[in-house]
Amino acid sequence: MQNLKYVIANFFTNGEYLVSPELIPGTLFTPLHIVFESIFIFLIVISAIYIGKRKELIKPVFKVLFFTLLALEAAIIIWDSISGPIKGLNFKSGLSLYPCSIFMLALPLIIWGRGIFKKAAYGYVLTLGLLGALVNLIYPYRLTTYSCISFPAMHSMFYHGAMFFGYLVILISKEHTYINITKINELFYPCILPMLYSIPANILNYSPLNSDYMYFKGQYPVIHHFFSSVASIKITIVIYLLYIFVPVLFYLPGYIIYGYKYNRVKIHFYKIIHNVKQKLSLKI
Repeated sequence: MQNLKYVIANFFTNGEYLVSPELIPGTLFTPLHIVFESIFIFLIVISAIYIGKRKELIKPVFKVLFFTLLALEAAIIIWDSISGPIKGLNFKSGLSLYPCSIFMLALPLIIWGRGIFKKAAYGYVLTLGLLGALVNLIYPYRLTTYSCISFPAMHSMFYHGAMFFGYLVILISKEHTYINITKINELFYPCILPMLYSIPANILNYSPLNSDYMYFKGQYPVIHHFFSSVASIKITIVIYLLYIFVPVLFYLPGYIIYGYKYNRVKIHFYKIIHNVKQKLSLKI
C-alpha cells in the first residue's frame, strides 16, 4: 500500500503510469475518499444555501463558476493530450461531448440567455444535469484509477460538484422550479440542449473514429449491460428517446397539478371576459 507522499508526488501523473488502484490511498470508496467527498458535498450544500438566499449574488457567482470551469476544461484536455503514452488530442473520447458537458453550454445560457434557450438551460440543470451530477458524485468513475487527491479526480469532482451546486442554487432561489411549466410543449424544453449536442456527437460516433459521445453507441457500462446484443443504430434511437422523455418525468407531476389548473383558470377567465363583452355590446 502506497502512502500520501506517493499520491501527492503523482498528482498530475497519468493512470497508465500508476500502481494498481487498490494500492493507492483515496481511490473509490476508501476511507480517504469517503471523508474527502463528505466534506466536499457539505461545502457545496452550505454554499448553495448561502448563495441561493441572496439573489443578487447568483449571476456573479455563476459567471465566476463558468469561467473557472472553462479554464479547467481546457486544462484537463491539455493534460490528457500530453500526460499519457500516446501524445496528442484524443478525438475518439477526449472531447467535451458527454451528457455532463452540456452544463458548459447551459451555464452561460442561464447567465446571459433569454426565452426558450434559457428555459432549456434551466430544464437541463434540473433534470439530466442533476442525474449526471449525482451519478458522478456517488460513483466517481475517475476514482477507479486515481486517488481523490489527483488532478483528474479533483477536476471531475469539482465539475460535477458545480453541477449539483447550480441545481441547488436554482431551486433554493426559485429562479426556476418544477412547476414553472404551464404549456405541454414546455415539457420538452429540457431536451433541446442534448439534441444540439447530439449532432456533433453522432457525426463522430458514426465516423471511422467509432466514438461513443453522449453514449449514443451504448458503450457506457450500464447501457452496455442491457443492450450488448442490440445493433448500434437501435441503441442510438433508444438513447435519443431517453434524452427526450426522462426530463419530462421531472416536470410532468407539476404540470398536471399546476399547469392544468392554470390553463383551466385561464380559459375560465377568458370566458368571463367574453361574456362581459357580449353583454356590453347588447346594451349598446
